[in-house]
Amino acid sequence: MSPPRIFVRIAAYRDPECEWTVRDVFRKAAEPERVFVGVCWQYQPREDPPSFRLHGRHQQVRVMRVPARSGRGPCWARHQT
Repeated sequence: MSPPRIFVRIAAYRDPECEWTVRDVFRKAAEPERVFVGVCWQYQPREDPPSFRLHGRHQQVRVMRVPARSGRGPCWARHQT
């Protein structure tokens, strides 16, 4: 039996620090192999990058990219993750 997983949801609205938050989740975890992250990345086309860099652990992070005008708030974004 595998150990329990830890799931972290992030609803990010045009947050330029989000990639560093995701990186810190894994850097600070005692057992990073158990951590999985879901991000709803709401960005402004032509102003924000459509994504952010993932610093490793690509299999443990899923990012849903949504133009900010299509977003429906933080609760909706958390639900998407």
